[in-house]
Amino acid sequence: VKIGSDARFVFEKEGKPFRFSGNNFSAISPSVLAGLTPGQRALLAERLSRLGYNLLRIAYLDNAHLKQTDAGSEIDPVGLDALDHFTAELKKRGVYLVGDFLMGSRHKAALKRAFPGEAFGDGDLRPLYEAAYFVNPKVREDHLKTARRFLEHVNPYTKTAVKDEPQWVFFNILNEDPLSSWALRGETAPRLMASYWNAHLKEKYGDTEGLRRAWGRLNGGEILEKGSVAMPKTLEERPRGEDLVRYFAALHREGWAAMKELMRSVGSRALLTDINMAHDRSILLARHGFEFEDQH
Repeated sequence: VKIGSDARFVFEKEGKPFRFSGNNFSAISPSVLAGLTPGQRALLAERLSRLGYNLLRIAYLDNAHLKQTDAGSEIDPVGLDALDHFTAELKKRGVYLVGDFLMGSRHKAALKRAFPGEAFGDGDLRPLYEAAYFVNPKVREDHLKTARRFLEHVNPYTKTAVKDEPQWVFFNILNEDPLSSWALRGETAPRLMASYWNAHLKEKYGDTEGLRRAWGRLNGGEILEKGSVAMPKTLEERPRGEDLVRYFAALHREGWAAMKELMRSVGSRALLTDINMAHDRSILLARHGFEFEDQH
């Protein structure tokens, strides 16, 4: 599938516009699909097809085939086999697929490697991981490695690698990952983002005086050379909010480009997007240039 000249989805061979009618299937843990017999998975695929769906989003795609250990994410062989069988049954019935490279995994081990000395609890670490993907090389490397492993996996039922499978038409880098939502929320994320924000301002304005001239004023104790310039609480806080809008948009575009480069390097032609929730100026700027927009 590709984007036609009139901005509609078309198949590469026919070149004709095609409309997808999709649904969402939540595979929140390996046991969801693995708990079904092969016959039940085939029956589920048949029912989805008869209901008229030709596209299925495998929500929690990562949870369906991965398990988290102290060392990081590892393949869950039982969950992966069930996922392979289910997608093969869907393929027989002409149902295409969309997935997020990360939706449910916590990746605590990757965060610990990226931010040594930082204490991470056992709660939901997805927002931290998603924000860190855009600024921390170690987290980005971890996520790209996980995505590559999935793309290069060969489905034994179809004898085709995910990267070569035309059934997989769309991917999101991360699920619900706008920096404007996660990087400004709570205490940990803003603290971890602070050094990257200050490094960006230093590269753009040079020093504290350059920043003061651009913004007109700084808060007491803010010194760019010491990395103590705070991020705004919201994007509407001017003038620093304007800088944050452009910074977040640039980070999203860079993160999208990194994943696209990986996908194309392994041979995947599936379309790639990101930021599948929310609307604000940073998101609108970031989405400009994506291959398509996914908004739910």
